[in-house]
Amino acid sequence: MLPYITTRNTARDMDVIRAALGERRISYLGYSYGTYLGAVYSQMFPQRTDRFVLDSGVDPQRIWRGMYQVWATSSGPAFERWTRWAAERSAEYGLGATPEAVSDTFWALVARADREPIDYFGQKITGDDIRDPGVFYSPVEASIITRSLKAAAERTPLPADAGVPDVKRLLAGGRGATRPDADTAAAAAPGNGPAPAAAPVTTPPPSTGPWCAGTRRTGRATPSSTRGTRSRTR
Repeated sequence: MLPYITTRNTARDMDVIRAALGERRISYLGYSYGTYLGAVYSQMFPQRTDRFVLDSGVDPQRIWRGMYQVWATSSGPAFERWTRWAAERSAEYGLGATPEAVSDTFWALVARADREPIDYFGQKITGDDIRDPGVFYSPVEASIITRSLKAAAERTPLPADAGVPDVKRLLAGGRGATRPDADTAAAAAPGNGPAPAAAPVTTPPPSTGPWCAGTRRTGRATPSSTRGTRSRTR
């Protein structure tokens, strides 16, 4: 099957969906890889393309190893910015009062998950999950993820007003994931108690930039562009 999972074939699948819906053209919103897919679709089926928005474009000549090499150049500064941001908000997130303390908290959490996956409301979170280049899209979400996983690892309850983010979705690059689905939320991890009501995930100011922490084995942070696609037929 793998030889057939290509961007061009995915674009063909999109066009099959368009035809099945009986639409002459589609409108499309794509982020990161979605910009590449949208560009390929518009090249293959220009007569079926309506309004396309491509945000956070990737270089087609660098997919994907080359993109990771580019991201790596800003990995250290990105991680340091997050530790400073979280330290300034230690009273809210409890990750440490200094950048060094926040860094220690994060890497201790990764080491803990390496030894044994963290049970987060029925979701098993590994060290590789936390280090994955799609982890941190904003300092806010980075802090929410780290605080939530730290509480799960230590089997301590989250503050009642903290909300329960859908960590698996956030780790995969999903935005606005404020809680696990109903089934996983009902099966709370031992020691965490019942899932509190979710609080919205806010978006940081533009100056903080996109985020991602952790190449898989090196212990370094890696910035990442946003991912995903959305399309609308028309």
